Amino acid sequence: ASPTSLQQPRLSRLPASAHGSRHMDFIDTPWPVRHASDPSDDIDLKDFIDNLGDDGDGFLDNTGARLEASAGASVAQGSPRSIFGMRASSLEELMAEAGRIAPPGGVNGAGARAAADLERVARAAGLHGLCDALAFTGLAAELPALCEAGVTVLAPSDAAWAQIEPRSRADPVLIRQVLLAHICSGVHMRSDLVAKRTAVALAGQTHAAALEGGEMHVGTARVLRADLPFDSGVIHELGSVMAVLHFAREAHEEQVWKKSLQPAPRLVVVTAAGAATTSDYELHGCLLHAATGQLLPDALRGHVRSLQPRLHQSQVQQVTFSDLCVMTKPPSLQRRRGAGLDDGANRYRLLFSLWNSSTLSYVSWQHMPTPLLIRNSFHMLPPEEKAYRRQEYARSRSGGGTARRAAAAPAPVAAPP
Repeated sequence: ASPTSLQQPRLSRLPASAHGSRHMDFIDTPWPVRHASDPSDDIDLKDFIDNLGDDGDGFLDNTGARLEASAGASVAQGSPRSIFGMRASSLEELMAEAGRIAPPGGVNGAGARAAADLERVARAAGLHGLCDALAFTGLAAELPALCEAGVTVLAPSDAAWAQIEPRSRADPVLIRQVLLAHICSGVHMRSDLVAKRTAVALAGQTHAAALEGGEMHVGTARVLRADLPFDSGVIHELGSVMAVLHFAREAHEEQVWKKSLQPAPRLVVVTAAGAATTSDYELHGCLLHAATGQLLPDALRGHVRSLQPRLHQSQVQQVTFSDLCVMTKPPSLQRRRGAGLDDGANRYRLLFSLWNSSTLSYVSWQHMPTPLLIRNSFHMLPPEEKAYRRQEYARSRSGGGTARRAAAAPAPVAAPP
């Protein structure tokens, strides 16, 4: 099975939020997702690209718990009363300050009303953790702008949020990444997700959507309740936090054929208990030709990493592809000398996909924003790239290489104290 789409979000910078001095990356509009003509057929990447134009202490605030326990079965099962207590009163108070961080052009009243209605519906559905996470990370103040075009929220239940280890829940940057991987631009009902077979998050991560045994699954999570509508959007409740992929480090643009990518791409994989119970997962690197969108099989070496040890255990881990290199020879490098080289033929996109080794399918994928330009040799690199590689080589000779090789294995990320 191959990934069904290649997404490239566009980022714009916003000023600091009312919650602190952090700056926030905010996605304007992700690329659209094409419909598959037949659910049993893969969506061709080339066709997809050709038709893009078609469519503080945070959660652990020691001032005390504020939220009431979720209604229904979760209370009967003894779920924690409120692990998401915060000083902020509500999203409405935060949105009152949205004008000071609004993107150019401002936020209209419709967006503010939609954001307020999102909170109303989420609270009524018992999704208090979602509301607190939005406020904690500063995304609450961005909701009016996000809701203008409509949004789909893949909302983990309160019990699912509780499965994230406490130190990770206290990290606003990490929780922001998790949220951006659970919010999609546009309104997509359950039937839409089934038809498209994908859910494209604001962070650029694409989750596979499918019916399995009569149950709806998105990414690594099962949908508990679908189609909870609010003004300009819809909420789907998930039984777990989906696995989230985001880049801690990207490779440089210009690389050398058959040489390890420099610096080695590093991804942070966030998983929570309940994301899977029986499946083992791997992280695969995939290479696509930038001009044609063609997925190139056997084009990479060192492109597979096993996640440690099971995805259903709550953890945050880094995965470094220290020996990843491009083995396929770019078309322009196959020409005779003097025939004229076209850099466009040497450009590629790198895609990292979460592979379910039990179902033999990709369940989620994220592309590296930086494209790759493959050169024939070290001597064709620009001077600054040559200098960087010489410096790294000297560092490895002095003893840094051992530590870098050790980093290639998945390892838990040190969480804030």
